[in-house]
Amino acid sequence: MSTINDTNQGKLDMIASRTFPSENVLVDVVDFLNKSLKRDGYIFGVSKSGEKMTIVIYETGKIPRD
Repeated sequence: MSTINDTNQGKLDMIASRTFPSENVLVDVVDFLNKSLKRDGYIFGVSKSGEKMTIVIYETGKIPRD
């Protein structure tokens, strides 16, 4: 498991990464996942390199619900 340091969020633990052929719809999927699972302690990232896109899943720790 890899860790990055984000000054706004503290430490983020990367728990998975997968590269796919480039499809802009992946940005919408990542946005949906972030809105749905952020409170459960997951943040999703997407990056593009040439004709490939990579989705990364980070674990931040569960946020208590109000």
